Amino acid sequence: MVKFDASLLRYLDEEDFRVLAAVELASRNHEIAPTGLVERIAGLKAGGAKKRLRWLLKHNFLLHDNKIYDGFRMNYQAYDYLALRAFVKRNSCIAVGNKIGVGKESDIYVVMNEEEEELILKIQRLGRTSFRSIKKNRDYKNGRALHGESWYYLSRLAAAKEFSFMKALHAEGFPVPTPIDQNRHCIVMSRVNGVPLINVAELEHPQRVFKDCIDLIIKFAQYGLIHGDFNEFNLMITDDEEVVVIDFPQMTSTNHPNAQYLFDRDVQCIHDYFRRKFKVEFDYYPTLHVDTERQQSLDKQVLATGYNKQNEKELSNLSNLLNDDNSDSDSETDSDSDSDSDSETEDKENATETILPDTVLKELSVSINVPENPDGHDEEDDAEPLLDASEDEKPKYTKEEKAAYKAKKKGTDGASTTASMRIRRKANPNYSVSESGCTEINMDHVKNRVKGNLKREEIREIARTCKRNTQKPSDKRRTKRDIVGTRRDLRAEGMI
Repeated sequence: MVKFDASLLRYLDEEDFRVLAAVELASRNHEIAPTGLVERIAGLKAGGAKKRLRWLLKHNFLLHDNKIYDGFRMNYQAYDYLALRAFVKRNSCIAVGNKIGVGKESDIYVVMNEEEEELILKIQRLGRTSFRSIKKNRDYKNGRALHGESWYYLSRLAAAKEFSFMKALHAEGFPVPTPIDQNRHCIVMSRVNGVPLINVAELEHPQRVFKDCIDLIIKFAQYGLIHGDFNEFNLMITDDEEVVVIDFPQMTSTNHPNAQYLFDRDVQCIHDYFRRKFKVEFDYYPTLHVDTERQQSLDKQVLATGYNKQNEKELSNLSNLLNDDNSDSDSETDSDSDSDSDSETEDKENATETILPDTVLKELSVSINVPENPDGHDEEDDAEPLLDASEDEKPKYTKEEKAAYKAKKKGTDGASTTASMRIRRKANPNYSVSESGCTEINMDHVKNRVKGNLKREEIREIARTCKRNTQKPSDKRRTKRDIVGTRRDLRAEGMI
């Protein structure tokens, strides 16, 4: 159980928070943040960072580890204080009260803002021993696989995802708490004046409450979402017996492969609880694709699990096919009229091609084909047009035509040179031609390439070992000498 004590927040100053933020930044690429890296990121005066680290370690904000190298790592209390400080700066909350709820992946506290209004602070606590299967049960990276991410990072993703769900649902008028602020793994929301359904002993109108719950499940599906954990623990009942939904990190899209199963499970959970607690049975079991009709695509807006760009492409392709079929059927009915109009347009285009002069074509950026040896030009040198021709019959060429003709004669045309450069390609050294004319793999060259790659990878590994600050100075000097010697041998063999 993580203990959250906000009383020490008043004793932390700006430099303490700079050191905590430095440890957080260094922990992105290190499981244990190196002390030297923390000092450089904090940027305090000489000895200031070490003094703050000792004080934070004394009050259990950090954990010290020097098995491999000297470094620190955060715990949830330091992460909580960084989030609280951000909320205080934004005036989202100024006081922290008692804990009012504990879940398998979060803690709930009462907080207060400047207007003395009670709010709810939800702190994600992923990584508890009772619920460590979250990495395979939750999709916080939109389909991307997890690669050793810390529990703090996953808690941050869970809070950001729930906050986005809450904002989208609240904007559409769903009965959810009002989202106020989110930072790191914490969310501030409005407090619901009610109690969880699990703590309600008796209802005056259980039929109406049951109908409201089923209608909410159907409305979620109409907006492209499935709650996935719609049960008595995540439903709040107000004094007027109105239903308010909470807890949204596990929401999925109706395009998810298991959408039908998740939808039926939510419906079955409500049926089972009302039959067991209030002795009321109902025969209404809605199904996903029969009783629901999509009205909006909130799953696309919040990138819910199960909705990705591939689904969007498939939907667009399907709509394009339907549009093409409709256009083909329309074109078949009007084929006769279209053929007549096409013939008329072709005649008009041919007429314009014969009537348009060269000057108009130049303005329209239409290229004019230059003949290989135009009349009036000498092949030996670029003489003026023939003198025996009359002034009226003498062809007139522009400067651009003459320049194109000269370039073609000298063989300096850009397109031809580019094509010739593409033809002249360097032979692939991985293959060789045998005496019989067959192409074979050059095994000697391939072996040398593989050997060189392995040696270079060995050098990189040795260099990475030196940078880990895990060796004595004498061992480092010996390792660097080995690197220099290995590189010298590779150069002598011609591998690098």
